[in-house]
Amino acid sequence: ETPYQTPYQTPSVDIKANGSDSTSIPWNTSANLSWSSSNVGSCNASGDWSGSKPLSGSESTGNLTQIKTYNYSLTCTGGSASDSVAVNVNAPTPSSSNVTVTEPNYCASGPAATTEWTFSDPSGSSQSAYQVQIDDQGSFSTPEWDSGKVACGGCRSNATPQGYLSFNTTYKARVRVWNGYDVV
Repeated sequence: ETPYQTPYQTPSVDIKANGSDSTSIPWNTSANLSWSSSNVGSCNASGDWSGSKPLSGSESTGNLTQIKTYNYSLTCTGGSASDSVAVNVNAPTPSSSNVTVTEPNYCASGPAATTEWTFSDPSGSSQSAYQVQIDDQGSFSTPEWDSGKVACGGCRSNATPQGYLSFNTTYKARVRVWNGYDVV
């Protein structure tokens, strides 16, 4: 009589986020986690999720609001297998608003301008830098004044030096801001 041998079946588990082994998503959005396994008895989640999970399934992360890489791991027993997936949350784009330009007293000084703005960032990050440009064409391809990127978290105004602007000319101003994640 010939003994019967059961062939060994390799345990496996595969987890994906939005269908990939790793993904990046915008701030305050969610990723869809999906997984499947074979030749295992039970699965447990660890990392940025937890608890017992079915042998296959899907689950939303919910909206992710921390600027970081979230790690979702799944370990299955009854045959040992594990896999993990990374979800990187990109920093949101900050914005400037209420941009105003104040002209000086021309009797006391030559043409110049002070540009002021309000900073906001959906994640609550603070301003880390700004750039002010003033242009007579509005295209900003060759602005008359460009502060360049100025590292200043608390600044909300910028004054042009004398000699950059001319009398009897209409100018447009724009402000770019960077948040604490250096996103503009």
